[in-house]
Amino acid sequence: DRLLVRVDAVISALPWAVARGVMEAAAQRGAPVIDLARVPDAEWASAQARLSNARSLIVVGCGVEPGLTEILARHLAEQLDEVDEVHIKCGGVPEHPTGPLGYKIVFGGRSLPLKPADGYAVENGKLASVPRYSGVEPVAFDGLGELEAWHEGFMPWLLDLKCMTNLKRGTQKTIRWPGYAAKATFLKEAGLLNAEPIEVDGVRVSPKRVLDAVLEPAVRMSDADRDITLLRVDVVGRSGDRPRALRAEMVDRHDGVFTSMARTTAFTASIVARLAAAGRLARPPRSPATPEQVVVGAAFDELIAALAASGVRIEIREM
Repeated sequence: DRLLVRVDAVISALPWAVARGVMEAAAQRGAPVIDLARVPDAEWASAQARLSNARSLIVVGCGVEPGLTEILARHLAEQLDEVDEVHIKCGGVPEHPTGPLGYKIVFGGRSLPLKPADGYAVENGKLASVPRYSGVEPVAFDGLGELEAWHEGFMPWLLDLKCMTNLKRGTQKTIRWPGYAAKATFLKEAGLLNAEPIEVDGVRVSPKRVLDAVLEPAVRMSDADRDITLLRVDVVGRSGDRPRALRAEMVDRHDGVFTSMARTTAFTASIVARLAAAGRLARPPRSPATPEQVVVGAAFDELIAALAASGVRIEIREM
């Protein structure tokens, strides 16, 4: 608590179980809080109740995804009169795929970002549950060739935006090198992604923790490894009677010192924190807020310009 004295803004990069305490303490002192963690769906209502009387702005899930992807989705959607589809793809991959998954851990310590739970997609205007790692589709980026993208989970709160009122289809997919989804599906179906302990020879062990321990040497990033962060947001709809489709795209690479995932995540959070400290973010309908609720208008332009000045360039164009 002593660290929160005389600060202009707080950036939290802690697990949600710890981050919520930091949010409450900082908010009571009046400092805006920019948090990287996504609030678990089951705790969203209770988080809003606990933080509803906060004296300052609280923004959660403010990294690359969630965070930058949703900010871009809203910006593109607001360029159209009516939005029919929103498709978000994002992911971090090693420059050279090796090992059993063609993947290297760039965040989360020693734990692979593999989950058994279903995600969400928007189908016929309604939020629907979809199996994680399903809906595999090829996706290509200049200079990289073909990768794949699969269902991770559409962020439900996007449907609260006025510009998404008539949304018919929406997906949010993770990008990996080809073959990852099939391997992850096998691990899920085999029960190896389950966190709940099972008994083996009289000892209770978590299948997921065993899997992480077995695979960690093969998926650990070495000093020589380089990562790439990929992002693509497509919005399809109409302006007047004219069909339109807009795309935002980013290809960011390891700079030789910091991983691309660290750069793109930290730069986004720190720029938004500076905007919050300067009072340049929009007032959200309630607390905590999500990034796309507050990074709009001039603040959006400042974010994109500041990212570009840091070497993270996002191209926005008509499709």
